[in-house]
Amino acid sequence: MAPPQLERSRKSRAWAIIIVTNIVSITCMFLVLSGAGLSHIWGEVQRMKWGWVAAAVALDMCVYLLHGLRWKTMLVPVARVRYLQAVEAIYVGLFANETIPLRAGELIRCFLLSKTTDIPLSVTFASAVIERIFDGIWLMTFFFCTLHMGRLPGVLVKGGYVLGVLIVISSCLLGYAMYAKKQSMDLFFGMSWPRWLNTLIEDLHLIGHSRYLYYAFFISGIYLTAQTLPIYAIVQANKLDVPW
Repeated sequence: MAPPQLERSRKSRAWAIIIVTNIVSITCMFLVLSGAGLSHIWGEVQRMKWGWVAAAVALDMCVYLLHGLRWKTMLVPVARVRYLQAVEAIYVGLFANETIPLRAGELIRCFLLSKTTDIPLSVTFASAVIERIFDGIWLMTFFFCTLHMGRLPGVLVKGGYVLGVLIVISSCLLGYAMYAKKQSMDLFFGMSWPRWLNTLIEDLHLIGHSRYLYYAFFISGIYLTAQTLPIYAIVQANKLDVPW
């Protein structure tokens, strides 16, 4: 047990961080909202259709329930993760993303799941990378569909093509790690692998040869499509004339 003086020092530092963080947050909020016309914003809030707002909240929660289902499904070949464990880790990560920069919640949710299950941390990280690749494939599919529906700004079109190239490269590397045997990787790279990397390759091999990988890919399409629903509900709540 830590000495009382050390314990008081830790509590003082923790409180100092909380106070400084809140002062910075309040200052930034004041700077952002100054001149924003709060009375006008409050008038718009009063005109909102709160039934649609409630629908948006419920739909947004359902989106991340789908995220939990996708993660659980993908990890079935490695370990049986309880659905609530996956959802809990995802919501902890979402909270962290709102409070910590650089989307650190993605790392935190992987760390949390590895601590509450028998899945190695490297495998949870790899599963999150697979999710991003699945999202990228579906996003590119939707992106090229929208190109035929209307004219997009040039910077978005160029960015879309860059994203497409990165997705193809990442998919090829991940596909090789999933489907190539360990012996062929040793031969190709001519080096021995650390133990944790051997475990990662073996688990990726299990995921890549399981039908659950394809189920997770299908759920990814539903998950991304469902993200449009809370946005549509908020548009309706604000009585905006925006087509579907």
